[in-house]
Amino acid sequence: MASTWHQADADGIHFWNLPTPFDPYNVSSQDELIKTRRKVYACLNEVGDAKTLIGNDKLYCVDSSVFIHYKHISSTPPLPMHLIPGRAQQLPLLLGDDVQLAARKGLIEELRL
Repeated sequence: MASTWHQADADGIHFWNLPTPFDPYNVSSQDELIKTRRKVYACLNEVGDAKTLIGNDKLYCVDSSVFIHYKHISSTPPLPMHLIPGRAQQLPLLLGDDVQLAARKGLIEELRL
């Protein structure tokens, strides 16, 4: 989501109601709770700047049938789409990265659709 919003020139990203992972009363120690929170919140150090997201794995969607929050990381879901036999259709997928530049620099390991 952050990569797409940065690409769209967002001024910033605000997280509302970001939950605290794991109840502090259900862990074996304070150290375990701190370690878990650091791991879960590590992405917050990446999303504030588009440059920190370059080259990282990302998940995009074109369908609203996935987890409802994921639909915000792509364009308006174009599905369902009416298909006509023998006619090609384009399915838009907005990406937050410059894929062509990354390919020229040899930074793309895999694109999977």
